[in-house]
Amino acid sequence: MTEGERGLKAFAVRVVGGPQHAGANGHQAPSRPLGPDDDTLCDVLSREEYVQEVTESILAGAPTLTGTQIVAVRDSLVKIAHRHGWLED
Repeated sequence: MTEGERGLKAFAVRVVGGPQHAGANGHQAPSRPLGPDDDTLCDVLSREEYVQEVTESILAGAPTLTGTQIVAVRDSLVKIAHRHGWLED
């Protein structure tokens, strides 16, 4: 622990015994300690908010995709987001 602007805070934290997630190559992603300057946060979105944002991003980035292709890419991204806990249940 160290003293922060708003009191004590933890640093060099690692998740122990948490769910295991394999990376795209099938290998376990190594856990990394979070240091005192790591302000990593992640918004947890509703499925509907995530789907809307992903769809808009796909349309902007790859406007020539067909509707079927967009749905396939979007569904794949939703599965990844759910697996990582980025979506509300």
